[in-house]
Amino acid sequence: MKTPKLRFKTIEIADIPGFEHGGFKTPVLHSNLNIIYGPNSSGKSSLSRAIRQLLRPSNEAGDDYSVSGEIFQDEDTLNINYRYGRAKTVLNGEEIALSDPVHKDMEDRYILSLAELFKKEKDLAEQFLKEASGGLDLTKAKEGLKIDDGQTTPRKKITALKNAKKTVADADKAERDIRQKEKQIPEHEEELQAAIQAGIELDLIEKALSYHQALEKKEETKDALAFVDPSGDMDKLRGDELISLDGIKEEINTLKSERDTAEEQKNQAGDRKDNSPLAEGELDAERLSELDEQAREVQRLEDQIRTATLNAENARGRIDTILSDLGAREPDTEKVKDLDLETTNALLQFAVNVSTHQANSAHLKEVERWLNSDVDSKDEEGLRSGIGALTKWQIATQVAALSATSTGEEPPFYKSSAFFLSVAIGLGLAIAGALLDVNLYWALSLPLIQALLAWWEKQRRGNSTKGPSHPDIYKKEYKSIELERQPKAWKQAEVNTVLNQLRTDQAKARLADQKRQRFDKEQARIQKHSADDEKIALEREGWKDRLGFDWNEENDPNIALWMQQLKSLFSAQEELAGAIKEENAAQNNREELLQEMSADFIKFKLEPAENHSGAAAKVESLRTLLQTYKRAESDIKSAERDLDRTGRAISRKEKDLEELFEAAGLDSFEDKEQELKNRISNWEVYKEKRDDDKNAQIELNLALRPIKGTDLEGLSQEELKEEKEALKPLSEKEAELRATIGGIVALIKEAKKDAGTAEKNAEVDQCIERLKESYEANKEAEIGELLVDFVRNQHDETDKAVIVKRAQELFSKFTLNRCELEVDRVDDAASFICVENGTLRRRLNKAELSGGTQVQLQMAARIAFVEQHEKDGIKIPFILDEVLANSDEQRADEIIKAGISMAREGRQIFYLTAQHDEVFKWTSELNKSDLKEDVDYKRVDLAKERGFSEKEQIPAVEYPAPPSDPIPEPGNMGHKEYGETLNLLPIDPKGNVDEVDLWYVIEDPQALYKLRNIGRNRWVQLKNMVRHGQSQQFAKDAPEFKQAEAAAQILDLTLKSNQIGKGKPVTPPALKNCDCLKTSTYLDRVIEMADHLDGEGKLLIEKLKNGEIRGFGKRAELLEQELEQEGYIDTSEELTFEEIRESVLGQVNKKIIEAGVLPVDKVNWLIDRVLGIECP
Repeated sequence: MKTPKLRFKTIEIADIPGFEHGGFKTPVLHSNLNIIYGPNSSGKSSLSRAIRQLLRPSNEAGDDYSVSGEIFQDEDTLNINYRYGRAKTVLNGEEIALSDPVHKDMEDRYILSLAELFKKEKDLAEQFLKEASGGLDLTKAKEGLKIDDGQTTPRKKITALKNAKKTVADADKAERDIRQKEKQIPEHEEELQAAIQAGIELDLIEKALSYHQALEKKEETKDALAFVDPSGDMDKLRGDELISLDGIKEEINTLKSERDTAEEQKNQAGDRKDNSPLAEGELDAERLSELDEQAREVQRLEDQIRTATLNAENARGRIDTILSDLGAREPDTEKVKDLDLETTNALLQFAVNVSTHQANSAHLKEVERWLNSDVDSKDEEGLRSGIGALTKWQIATQVAALSATSTGEEPPFYKSSAFFLSVAIGLGLAIAGALLDVNLYWALSLPLIQALLAWWEKQRRGNSTKGPSHPDIYKKEYKSIELERQPKAWKQAEVNTVLNQLRTDQAKARLADQKRQRFDKEQARIQKHSADDEKIALEREGWKDRLGFDWNEENDPNIALWMQQLKSLFSAQEELAGAIKEENAAQNNREELLQEMSADFIKFKLEPAENHSGAAAKVESLRTLLQTYKRAESDIKSAERDLDRTGRAISRKEKDLEELFEAAGLDSFEDKEQELKNRISNWEVYKEKRDDDKNAQIELNLALRPIKGTDLEGLSQEELKEEKEALKPLSEKEAELRATIGGIVALIKEAKKDAGTAEKNAEVDQCIERLKESYEANKEAEIGELLVDFVRNQHDETDKAVIVKRAQELFSKFTLNRCELEVDRVDDAASFICVENGTLRRRLNKAELSGGTQVQLQMAARIAFVEQHEKDGIKIPFILDEVLANSDEQRADEIIKAGISMAREGRQIFYLTAQHDEVFKWTSELNKSDLKEDVDYKRVDLAKERGFSEKEQIPAVEYPAPPSDPIPEPGNMGHKEYGETLNLLPIDPKGNVDEVDLWYVIEDPQALYKLRNIGRNRWVQLKNMVRHGQSQQFAKDAPEFKQAEAAAQILDLTLKSNQIGKGKPVTPPALKNCDCLKTSTYLDRVIEMADHLDGEGKLLIEKLKNGEIRGFGKRAELLEQELEQEGYIDTSEELTFEEIRESVLGQVNKKIIEAGVLPVDKVNWLIDRVLGIECP
């Protein structure tokens, strides 16, 4: 039968304690997996509590909650609205009686929160123990039978006695008479065992007699129950039938009220339909849509009319403007209208050419005017000679002044005003040159030149007499040139004035010369311009004739503009005609449409429409009428559905009522309700008698178990009593046999005193005393152990396979097959135990585990428990609340895969977290190619959904994987080469095969690489993977695994053979469990010595006997015996390497070598690896 699945679609929180920021509603949730994340106080815990309340709405603990949810249960839709202690449940639109999807004992098992994961560990472990034992609490059963697991069985006591006697015999082998007497002891011990067995059988007979007493009691309770319930139908009652009866009757009344309401609604809707002005079928949605389209068309036509009117007005305005610009000119309209683009461009080019020509004419006239202006024409050569003569005069005058200073006639030149004047002139010219960017710095040398000339003249003259005056020579030279300008007086200032005038005259003479040269050049341009005048005149006449339009020469540049205006005028006239035509056509179409629509309006008693707004309003009126009409039809159908629904629901409830009476066994009664009330009134008395009968049955079953399947089960009380009497004599011989053994032991003791072995014989006495003291208790312990073992063995392969094995499978997978899970009692309390796979197989309780391993253990137990109890129920969503927090990367990955696996199987999963990296881990795993198609998911950011600021929202961040040592890829390597690359340690000869690296048992390097990549590198991990069905490549029957399993078996046999005669390593826990050291002050020193000796038991006892721990004394022998019993000291002889090889080959020859699983050379190779023998 398919298990129904329950999945939340949406969850809404209106109010919940501790929720301070107002309510919120989730988006539509995914049916597979939902990752819900957000910062603290964003609503994750509140959402978890809301889900818990909706899964069990009858829980009164949430009376201050207001939550609701829409839930899919396979094909059904369930709406639960829980509001402050009252719940309303609606299934597929119909309200139903309140029913919890989850039983109250299971509600917390679906919530896997890191904060609450361990709160109910004890209860969950108790449930595991109980269910693994078929519903029985074996520990309590053992207590009821007074079973004491601490008692040592007689077999162990006898073994201890034998060991003591063996010690005595070894101490004094020479005494033949003691050996002979010692040989008698086993014979008497066998007789003693028979006597003890007879005592055990007597106890079983007593239990068989107790069974008959329980059987008689069961008959009494059965008769008492029949008296209260003579019809035998009371067991059909649950006790709450009257409540169910009242509920069904109330629901029937409610449904009848709903049926009456639906009938009234149907009548009201029928009246609205009959009173509508619309006749059925005359107006439908299609015609209404056509009217909408026609109204829009009317609006479009009105818009078109307005646009055409505006276009016509614009065209008229442009016509008036153009005519105003053209004035009274009347061109040849046809010629102008026929102008094409090429002609128009040519006309424009003509206008441009005319404008350019007119501009050139103005320029030439200006040049001609400048050339014809008067300019004085003087002799430039004479002016140049005059300027030179005056300049030399000035220099000669300054030299003469310098000469005069030396004779007392004049002051030195450098002190004269002329010198300072020349310096000022030189500086002025230099500054002017700098400002005008002209190189006039040479002017600074003028005063220097003058000074040098003056000095030279003085040197030349020396002390000679006066000669002719140089200034006079240059004065005559100037006058001889006969220039018009003459100095008024021959002084420096006057001469400078004339010199400046001459320079001006010289510039004018140069300008006159330039004009003459320019005039010659401009004559050619003037002649060409005159030719262009004639050409333009001819071209103008051609255009006038072509255009049929006359104009003056000065208007040549405007003619093109006029032509453009004329073309615009004609275009505007055409646009005006087109706009008028378009306006008329749109007006006609509009009137036709309004008339067509008005015909429908009149049909439905509405006024005709005159424009778009009127038409649209009337279409809306028709739409309202149609909607009212359709709504009335819909209300009629809805009311008919409600009538049908309530009718069927009333029939179902009446059927429920009949089924209630039928289930109660009231079919034959006329007044079934009254008979039900009568029976319920006797319900409490019936329950008491029924419980008495059940308890009697339980006692009967318990009494039967010790003898079930034995011959005693079929014997009567008389026969049992006869058997009892027959066994009594043998049982009573027990005391006599003990006395006989005691006598023999006394003789041996006396003899050994004479031989000096008194100290060793003391142990024999102690063994006998312990055997005597524990006999009575051991008899009961033997029976109890047999019973408990029987029950446990019966249930190991049934319920344990379903719940405990499922938990073991998950826990092994979470821990990468490094650990196994067991359920046991620790200090009288049920608890989960982690067993480490390895040499020591340590058993660790919760306090000894890391936080991550505790989470994985609890998750495995929770998941297994829930799956077991959902077999015939509903598959409820799982809530995982930050359970990755304490796990490393690989184990977190396994937990995520477990969650995805549950989602793949159809369970809805919620993962709640506030951690960025956990969101990334989940999405990274879900986005892998092998999961995308069959597992979908949704991310819900609560901070974003609730409108938190961006700062509070968790961004989508990718976290790099933590660094790890890369596992080398084998590539083309062989098995040996890959092993060398892995740098493996040799096999520990004292170790366990579970700890052996997989390289020793698997040949394929690629397979080894894949296993190491998922964290599996030891044999125990692969073995557990296969056992729990977690490996595809290494299936249980696959050849690869068969070979690996065979290799592991060879290694195991070799390791065990190698340990013969050596014993297990003595560890601190082993020493702490020894009785002789529990209260000893030597414990720490013994542990230290054992550690120093690497756990070698024989060496430890040897050193203790040699007194290396002073005062330890005879405790060494007691410790030796305990270590031998527990396998830490093996008195057997050690095997040689060849004996080990021969033993192993002999054991595996048929099943492995001859069967072809592994060749003999591979077997020898494996043996050599354990023994440390190097390969050739």
